[in-house]
Order: sequence, then C-alpha cells, then structure tokens
Amino acid sequence: MNFPENPAVAIVASLKDKAGMLISSILKSEFGFRPTEKTFDSNPVFSNAKMELYFTREKQIFADYVNEIPADFLVFASRHSSKAGTPSLTVHTIGNWSEAQLGGKSRQLVSTSAFLQRNYLLALAERKRVLGLAHEVTMEVTHHGPWLEKPCIFIEVGSDEEQWGNETACRAVAGAIANCTSFESTAVPCIGFGGTHYATEFTKVAQRLNYAFSFMVPKHALEFLDEGMVRQMVERTIEKPTLAVLDWKGLGRQKEKVLGLLDSIGLKRVRSRQLLSPNSGPEKEAGNQSKES
Repeated sequence: MNFPENPAVAIVASLKDKAGMLISSILKSEFGFRPTEKTFDSNPVFSNAKMELYFTREKQIFADYVNEIPADFLVFASRHSSKAGTPSLTVHTIGNWSEAQLGGKSRQLVSTSAFLQRNYLLALAERKRVLGLAHEVTMEVTHHGPWLEKPCIFIEVGSDEEQWGNETACRAVAGAIANCTSFESTAVPCIGFGGTHYATEFTKVAQRLNYAFSFMVPKHALEFLDEGMVRQMVERTIEKPTLAVLDWKGLGRQKEKVLGLLDSIGLKRVRSRQLLSPNSGPEKEAGNQSKES
C-alpha cells in the first residue's frame, strides 16, 4: 500500500449516532473546527489546521459512500454498543471474517494503521486518567463495515445510551482524535489471533510493551480463517506486520490451523503470555519450538 508521508485525515460522524454527534460538537467547540464552504451528504464540512470533519446521514457501518471523501485516511467517531452496557472507550479496525451482517463485504478487511490504533489506545488511557473516568479502555477485534477502498479506524464511546451522552467520555475521544492522530511509532507492527471480542491480551501487550496491532481475529471467527485472509491482515496494514501474536488459550481447537497458516506465509509468531511474562522460559507449540521476535 502506498501511503503518503503527510496523509490527509478526515473524521466521520453519523447524524444517527449520539456519541459521534457529541464528540463532533466538542471538536467544534474546543478544538478549532470551523465550517467551510464544502458540503458532503448535504451537510457542511468543518476543518481545523490539521483535519476535516464530515457528517453522514447513514449509519456509519453501512455508509460505503464515505469512500468519496477526499482524504487519505478516515477516522470514525462513533458509539459502541454492548448488552452489558459497560462504560468503555474503544478503538478497532474493521472488516468481516465471514458473511457480512453489519455492513462491509464478506471476508474482506479494510486497510488500516497499526501505529494509529496503538497511539489512540494509549491516548484514551491517558485521558481516562486525567479526566477521572472509570471507563474500560480497550482494543476490540476487527469487525463490521463499511466497505472502503481507503484505510480507516473506529474510535468509540460505549456502551449504552447513558454513556453515549457522557460529555467527559466524549471529550476523551475528541481529545485523542484532535491531539494524537499520528502514524508515527517505533513499535513492532503485529497482527493478533485468538481471544474474545474485547482483545484483552493484545490490549495489555500494546499498553505495556512496544507492539502495535492492526487486525485481530477472535476465537469464534478462527474457523473461517484461511491463507487469503491472513495475507489480507498483513497486506492491508500500512506498516506491514512482521509478527503474529497468539492468545494461546484463546485459540481453542484452532491452534494447529493457525500455526499452519502462519508457517505458510512465513510470519514469525509469539504467544502474548511470553511477551507479558518474558521470564517464563521457552514453550513448545504443537511439537515445534515457538518462534519469537
């Protein structure tokens, strides 16, 4: 992927998204976003010295037409929804491991940046501390649409109606976007395999160590994984991952399959526990010595 040295970044919010609209309001009131002469989807476009802010009438996960926005990278300011309703600040990449049910295309991943995802994760954690929030800060695994030709990422406030209207939580996301939209890092670019929807192990690795994740496939989607999908994970990451991190217990019965796929494309691998507990000593994987970075 050819990615410019100084990419043009656009923020996208949906008029149907309560959190996205509050985040946008804070960007306008506190971070210098002013109306321009341009419009998109019959709505004014705002900008500051660094980025532009666009609005869509459609839910973001179905708004494939935002690909028409003249930018190199799209940042979706959005709500996060879960049945548990846990207060959270999340960031994640997008795409579908199997059939598309919530936008996007079946078995297609949308390009992204591992470095930006880590920078946002760390920024959200810092803003949680400074603002005194009790929210969980986490990466989510790759999921949902829209389908885009250009790279993007979602940064979200969760996980229910009350939190979508939480001004302090939305201020944390707005601040992360306004001040920490950076594609620079010295971290090792990675992809992740295994675990739950909330990528607990990979979040710990990214927060505590110098590793940056792009695409992460959860345990429940491993049955759909094939060599083509793994190659997408690598090729559609701007920084080209050099390492696969495994949530070993979170691979379930798919351990042999995942190891075989990584061997087929020649990607090094390491268990998340080995990174988090480096003094635990060498481990065996399916009869072969574990490959470590």
